[in-house]
Amino acid sequence: MKSRILFSLLILGATGAAQGNPSASAMQHKHLAPANIKAQAVDFLPACARIAPLRGDPSKEAATIFAQADSRCVIPWHWHTAVEELMIVSGRARIEMKDGGTEMVRPGSYLYLPGKNVHQFTCEQRCSFYLVTGGAFDIHYVDQQGNEIPMDQAVKQKGKKSASLPK
Repeated sequence: MKSRILFSLLILGATGAAQGNPSASAMQHKHLAPANIKAQAVDFLPACARIAPLRGDPSKEAATIFAQADSRCVIPWHWHTAVEELMIVSGRARIEMKDGGTEMVRPGSYLYLPGKNVHQFTCEQRCSFYLVTGGAFDIHYVDQQGNEIPMDQAVKQKGKKSASLPK
């Protein structure tokens, strides 16, 4: 699964470069408004979510990623190896953590998630946000016991009421 994620991110990075986005090492200044960013669906996220790498190569290094999700879109229980910082641009979302904490995020909200922090993201109202990763971006979906599972299995389970994961 990790190789599919890396391949998808490489394709997105190449697409961004083809649209005139120079590599991070060649940039001195860059400005992109959300309306001008072309987020795309990727095979490691549910179809209701789209992303666009903006800075760095997320398959290899720390990066900034723009993301969009439809209303009622759920990114099922998962974790990332690297630190994740999330900043909401529009909409409203709920982030549930394995430890039982829940955060409601709205435009202007900032959220810091340490690496390997198991969480679930639900976009309650169509939302857009920035993700800043502390290293290569990966996503590991988990079941209620905390065992890693494929994304398609995690998406099937999301229809059930999101129960807290065991501690």
